[in-house]
Amino acid sequence: MGRNRERVARMTCEVRAAFARAVAVMSNPASKSKGNFGRYCQLDDLADHVRPLLAVEGLALHQELRSDIVAGVIEIVTLVTSLETGAFVEVSRVAFPAKADAMKVGGDVTYYRR
Repeated sequence: MGRNRERVARMTCEVRAAFARAVAVMSNPASKSKGNFGRYCQLDDLADHVRPLLAVEGLALHQELRSDIVAGVIEIVTLVTSLETGAFVEVSRVAFPAKADAMKVGGDVTYYRR
């Protein structure tokens, strides 16, 4: 049991180190869109900006949508995964109140994924 735990810890450290290297060369993507409160970056533009930089380090970015019906919240969890080992680290988590209106939930998901 101890060896497996050590292996997982090592792989997690490797993912974190690769992520740190990728972040070190990242810049802010262009804010090409304009909204009520100023300019912002479209989600697709953000993904197109970040994914190639992560790929150089053998990493992939993905987001999971989770719901907790009892607590009445929806969570978006952002994970960075090693393409080689499958090891992953959670890099962010945001929770927001669940709504009965699917259109409003979709809008919230789009907003919070950024």
